[in-house]
Amino acid sequence: MSKRKAETKADIIAVLILTHCKRGDGKPIISRREAREKQLSAEQIIRAWRSQVIRQHGGAKATDGSCEPYNIWYTPREIDAIETPRDISRIAKGKRIAKKQREHKARMSAKLSVVIASEATPKRQKPKRSWPRRTFAQQRGFRA
Repeated sequence: MSKRKAETKADIIAVLILTHCKRGDGKPIISRREAREKQLSAEQIIRAWRSQVIRQHGGAKATDGSCEPYNIWYTPREIDAIETPRDISRIAKGKRIAKKQREHKARMSAKLSVVIASEATPKRQKPKRSWPRRTFAQQRGFRA
């Protein structure tokens, strides 16, 4: 009885690709039967899978999305061809909105600095103007 081959990261990744990775129509990107018939090694399975998928970011890199594993997934190329134009327009819209917000904040901070500067110099106090007081009878139209 021969010893079992030591499991490598490439073997684990190849098994995950064979069991979980599907195209947009639900068919596997590489089937187990295809891999068995062609006698594909783990590295060849990974290469074949990589040629058919695109790396995606949850938060787009253009909008400072991170390259951490929780923000990355892979999408089949045919689905990415549909999503890319939409993503480009969303990123552009996000940049336009961010630019408008920066401009607005700059205008508001400029106004605020003017207000703060004017509050720093003491204003001349106007005397309060008081209305002449009238008696109850005067309020009713009687003159004394």
